[in-house]
Amino acid sequence: MSAWLFLATTLTVAPPQGGVLPGEQAAYEEMLAQQARTANNLFAGSACPDARAEAVSVRPWRIMDHPELIVWREKVRVTGCGHTAIENINAGRIGGSPPWRMTTGLPGQSLAEMTLQDSTFPAAAAQARAGLEAKCQSVSLNDAYIAARPGGVDVSPPGAPGLQAHAGRPAIGLPDTVRPMLDKLSLSEAWMEVWPFNICGHDRTLAVVFIPLKDHTSSLYLFLPVWQQVEAHGPGARPVAVSPAE
Repeated sequence: MSAWLFLATTLTVAPPQGGVLPGEQAAYEEMLAQQARTANNLFAGSACPDARAEAVSVRPWRIMDHPELIVWREKVRVTGCGHTAIENINAGRIGGSPPWRMTTGLPGQSLAEMTLQDSTFPAAAAQARAGLEAKCQSVSLNDAYIAARPGGVDVSPPGAPGLQAHAGRPAIGLPDTVRPMLDKLSLSEAWMEVWPFNICGHDRTLAVVFIPLKDHTSSLYLFLPVWQQVEAHGPGARPVAVSPAE
């Protein structure tokens, strides 16, 4: 994964003009498939040499600090060994041989930018592991999804009466540890994702609530142990997925 900062544009079916030149298509597709399979191996927690990679969609992007670069995001479906995932590959033409640089985000759907994914994932994996035997190091992550869009989470400040959750609209209370930075948080922009972890065969699904700072330089994240509800009530206890955009 990478610290590139991307802004989305229109969904397309091919890399933007100049991203892949005539005669380069086969080399590009091979590199993209290998990147997607590598990501699948990482998040599935095991290798699947025979996995099939199939491009699903392409979205042109741009890097704010380098608008002259040609960059885009590919969604690639990887299927094999009884597992299917949607891998997110950021690609950019930077020259050299091969002329592309590729980085990988979390599988599925996430509204978190790459730097936020990078900083959140290790803490989320550690939270998912909590309470299990120390020798249990096998971590896999199925496709993440959006459970509440920005503005779709009711957030209570520390010490305030808890808000009642409604169908399709989660509610959380902030811990006292957040109090020193409360005035810097944009509570009205909070969103929630579901990250379906599996640790050594144990369902350890987490809900991850992101609350952006008012200056949008970063976001606070909080973890909710959805796996406890799944353990008590079955897979139907997971929050329902929503579209990333209305």
